[in-house]
Amino acid sequence: MVMQWTHSIEQSVEALELIDHAEDLKRDGLTIVPPGKTGFSIEDVEVARAALLDAAEARTGYRFNIDETPNETIRVKASATAGERRAMTSESDRLGAQGYLVMVYMLAAHPIFRDLITNPIVNTLHRYMLGDDFRLTTSNGFVKWAHPEGSWGKYYGLHCDSPLVEPATAKFAANCNWFLTDCEADDGPLCYLPGTHLTGQHPHGNVSPELLAQVRPVEAEAGSLVIFDSTMWHGSWPRTRDGLRLTAHTQRRVPLLAPLSDFSVISDELIESSNDPDVMRMLCWR
Repeated sequence: MVMQWTHSIEQSVEALELIDHAEDLKRDGLTIVPPGKTGFSIEDVEVARAALLDAAEARTGYRFNIDETPNETIRVKASATAGERRAMTSESDRLGAQGYLVMVYMLAAHPIFRDLITNPIVNTLHRYMLGDDFRLTTSNGFVKWAHPEGSWGKYYGLHCDSPLVEPATAKFAANCNWFLTDCEADDGPLCYLPGTHLTGQHPHGNVSPELLAQVRPVEAEAGSLVIFDSTMWHGSWPRTRDGLRLTAHTQRRVPLLAPLSDFSVISDELIESSNDPDVMRMLCWR
């Protein structure tokens, strides 16, 4: 059954003063919502940041320091339980050796991630992109550091998250990133090519030198919400300074696409204790 929202998409966009952000999404494919508008305070950022680092230590056995670059290869710890191993993506064991680590099921790691998922700004902008019916497909934590083998190459790893079909215009998914650290260009932030969600193409084989010169790093302060269209070309800017970049990431998809994570493992108690149980039930495939 499709979620019955109290207000129309247009009414919600206007009531939450998101018209400019909706225009950003329409024109560029990406928008940055500042912390003051989402209600995600610096205290909340600190809680989420600590929870993400604690989860990273629990799953790898390595204690990360936000101001330091890891000095060893990061892998799932040998003594990890089956549950801890399931809480890492299937490729994290490899990716951790290349300058970043992706951890799934952060929704269950700490209540702060549950609250970010029910934030009305997030869900209103996702409705604007996907319509009234969508589900969670990921709930990840992302840890990135400078690493000589972690470069995404001269094309920044540009890709779409939509199925590999042409034209790439169907709205299947939308991405949400909560920045847990300040991000300037040398912090190795998300990067994107504005307007490519309108081209109907995937970047593979289509990135000319002229287009490559237009790729932008997403620079924003900690606590910012970055939402973008999955058909927009995006990747990762190289990190050149010490320390870590931390991000809480979710993706939502239309229901005809299966989730990348199994949200049946999320407890009913966690869902019912959220700020908006109706939205959480929808997002968790109940």
